[in-house]
Amino acid sequence: MSEFPSELWIACFVKDGKRIVRKFWAAGYYDAYDKVLRYAEKRRVNIEWFTERIYCHHIRCRELESFCVYCNRMFDGSNSIECSCKAVLCSIECYNGHKLFKHKGSS
Repeated sequence: MSEFPSELWIACFVKDGKRIVRKFWAAGYYDAYDKVLRYAEKRRVNIEWFTERIYCHHIRCRELESFCVYCNRMFDGSNSIECSCKAVLCSIECYNGHKLFKHKGSS
């Protein structure tokens, strides 16, 4: 898709009776639908609903996909690690590398 994902969306999934709410960026309805469907298939969850964030701005939630600041790849946001400097990382290896590179002088 040539469009930049410019709209914030929010989705609710259900697995084993537990609701999981995630936010994500998409370029429109069909792009949002594709991302939600892909996430649901990969994580084996059921889609309850999804909508543009402007219609439910009061809900706070985690990212559907996140961007690792160390290895520069998109990853599933459910396993993200947040550094004290607010950097989001995809794995303990990236966290350790980030810590060595960015925070090598601090204890």
